[in-house]
Amino acid sequence: MTESPATPPPSAPPPSNPRLPAGVARGMAHGKRIVDVKKDPPPTGMAAWWPVLIGVGIDFIAQPLKLQLDSYGIWVTRAVFPFMQIFGMHELGFSDQLTQSLPQLMLYLQFPLEGAFVGFSLSRGAKLGTAIAQLVFLHLLCLFVMWLMSQSGR
Repeated sequence: MTESPATPPPSAPPPSNPRLPAGVARGMAHGKRIVDVKKDPPPTGMAAWWPVLIGVGIDFIAQPLKLQLDSYGIWVTRAVFPFMQIFGMHELGFSDQLTQSLPQLMLYLQFPLEGAFVGFSLSRGAKLGTAIAQLVFLHLLCLFVMWLMSQSGR
């Protein structure tokens, strides 16, 4: 006569709980304890906003950088300064005065704004690589939009 116990034997692994809170790792089989894995809290204050300071620092070399990149071709300049290029396009419907002044403004605002974007991502818990990848994706998206706008005139 075989008897099935109502409770599992003590050597059996604990049942897995798929509803564990975030930050808690599941233990290995065979009865190991569940370990609480604590993530580092996202940086706050000035520690989170160092990318903005770097963006402001890059602003001091933005004009010479643009002049240097102009010698490599228009698409290199568009890749590094996409917002300046987009706001200078007449296809957006801005007046002639705005299409002349907005690109100059964006030349100096782009790097602090991108620094603020990276700082905001870091303060929300993203890793630095993820925040930079998002910024690269934004630049590639702007390049795609500029390519589409340049193809529409043909």
